[in-house]
Amino acid sequence: MPQHPALTVLLLAAVIALPGCKGPAAQSPAVQPAAAPAAAGTPSAPPATAASANLAAGLPNAEFLIETTASGKAALKDGVYAEPIADSSSQNTVRLDPQVAYGDLDGTGTQDAAVILLADSGGSGTFTYLAAVLDQAGTMKPLASVFIGDRIIVQSVEVKGGKIFVRWLDRTPSEPMSAPPSLETTRSYAVREGQLVAAD
Repeated sequence: MPQHPALTVLLLAAVIALPGCKGPAAQSPAVQPAAAPAAAGTPSAPPATAASANLAAGLPNAEFLIETTASGKAALKDGVYAEPIADSSSQNTVRLDPQVAYGDLDGTGTQDAAVILLADSGGSGTFTYLAAVLDQAGTMKPLASVFIGDRIIVQSVEVKGGKIFVRWLDRTPSEPMSAPPSLETTRSYAVREGQLVAAD
C-alpha cells in the first residue's frame, strides 16, 4: 500500500511531461512555412525588360517614316494611321503589327525596337515594312522603314548581336500573287550610319 502514492506520483509526472515533449515537435511544422515569403520575393523581371516596356508603351503613338503615305510619315494613334485617298472612298492606312523585338541596334547600350508596319493603300496589295526605333537618351527616333514584301506572312522578328532577323513566308518568282505564301525566307538588317539597311 505505501508504494501506491509513489507510483501515482510517477505516473502523474509522466503524464505532465508528455505534453512538454510533444510541444516543440507540434510547433515545428508551424515554424517551417515562414520560409515561403522568401520564394515569393524572387525578382520577376530584369532591368532590360522594364526598359523595353517603357519603349513599347510609346510605339503605338509614334511617328514612322514610310514611303506609302503622302507626306512620307505616318503618325500612329493607338497603332493605326489613316489618310484619305483622292477620288476614292478608301483610305490609305498604316498599322503597327503586334510582332516587336528589342535589343541594342546602335551600340549605345540602350534597348531599341524593331517593328513591322503593314501598309494598305486601298488596292489589292498589303505591303510589309520593317522599321527600327532607336532610344536616344529616352527619346524615340524611328528610322526610315524598309520594304520587305507584298502580301507576305511575317513569322518572327528577332534582335541578335545588334542585327534584326526577320523570317517570313513568301512566293517564288514564278508564283502568282494569288498563291498563298509558303516559301520560308529569312533576312537580316542592321543600323549603319543612322539608316536601316540589309545586312546579308
